[in-house]
Amino acid sequence: MTLAGALAPASANAASSTPEGMAVGGALLFAFVGGLILNLMPCVFPVLSIKALSLVEMPRENRRLARQSGALYTAGILVAFAAVGGALLALRAAGQAAGWGFQLQNPAFNLVLGLLMLAIGLNLLGVFEVGSRIAGTGESLTAGGERRAAFFTGLLAVVVATPCTAPFMAGALGYALMQPGAVALAIFLSLGLGLAAPYLLISLVPAVGRVLPRPGPWMSGFRNVLAFPMFATGVWLFWIIGKQAGVNAMAVAFAAALCFGFALWAWGRSATARPWRWRTAAATALVAAVAVGATVERPDPEAVPEAASTADSVSHAGTLGLLQLERFSPERMTGYIDAQQPLFVYFTADWCVNCKVNERVALSTDEVGDAFAKKGIKVLVGDWTNEDPVITEWLQRYGRAGVPLYLYFPKGASLEDAAILPQVLLPEIVIQAIERADVLQRFGTSDTLS
Repeated sequence: MTLAGALAPASANAASSTPEGMAVGGALLFAFVGGLILNLMPCVFPVLSIKALSLVEMPRENRRLARQSGALYTAGILVAFAAVGGALLALRAAGQAAGWGFQLQNPAFNLVLGLLMLAIGLNLLGVFEVGSRIAGTGESLTAGGERRAAFFTGLLAVVVATPCTAPFMAGALGYALMQPGAVALAIFLSLGLGLAAPYLLISLVPAVGRVLPRPGPWMSGFRNVLAFPMFATGVWLFWIIGKQAGVNAMAVAFAAALCFGFALWAWGRSATARPWRWRTAAATALVAAVAVGATVERPDPEAVPEAASTADSVSHAGTLGLLQLERFSPERMTGYIDAQQPLFVYFTADWCVNCKVNERVALSTDEVGDAFAKKGIKVLVGDWTNEDPVITEWLQRYGRAGVPLYLYFPKGASLEDAAILPQVLLPEIVIQAIERADVLQRFGTSDTLS
């Protein structure tokens, strides 16, 4: 096997990596189920809880408003998925190597998203109120506020969902990106319907809605508690900026957050005393936040870290539990496969929640480390935290639109013989997948385990 053959167009082998026999109907079903599971992911669950809390606060007899809220929440999700899917397809049509979560490769986007999480958290704590000045001006205005909130909460749910990849999503999205635009967008919208389905069901079916607790004093405390997952998400996003652009960029992000937080606090104070003074202070702090945040630079993909100045540091990527990691490169990957070396390759990103959970729960465990050591398995890691067209092409080669992707090549395998592991890992899943792939390779067959 030559390197030239390994670098053949990704579409040549992508079809073999999608679920066997998948057609449009199967992809739509996979996307819908993946969207349902996405509600349980740590990125989405706090937003869903906030929306459910707003439904609890509605008068139970006002079923019309509840139905409108569910419909507009769904509309917000579908609009956001159509926008993300359309942008992704447009970038790929223009020759850009983009995949699911591509926007998180931009530190500026992560900064804006982190500031949004800060704003939501402060709002939940009551530091400032949105629309408080129109409160009490009539039921129609109050209902209009709920309708707007429902739609924009749907948009937010999609924004915070992009770091996660639920089971069934990967195959469906990989399939979507090989289809015509209309089919691909239909799959993205099916994913959105799955994400919206639980809240939509609660809002449309009174019997299901009755399982929610009744309004009471508990809601104030619960609303405050929900602020802290928002703050944690913001801290995590600023940490990602540090991983992407360095510790100075992370410090700049926190400084921008400090200015932005003061602006929101001052705006909240303007509702009770000296409104023009506090509004001026809020505007000044907001300008400072924008000015500070604008200095966060996008990382140069051509830049080589100082630590990678020697050949050994270029190849070595640290350790993960008992595993000795090497940096992914097409040459290194094909070299090991040509040498009939058992090889495990995984693609990850610092902003990928699934990736980090899998590393902690499965790949870093002693069971997996011992199993790899006994078989002499080499491990390559491809980091997709920043934009990397080479990694994007290899993801597409195996029918994936984003990370995580886990590949195992038994001794004597070719690039086409990869065992593709699921997106959710446990130690026994990894060990059993490797053992199964070894048996299949020994008897001259191949299998996809995703």
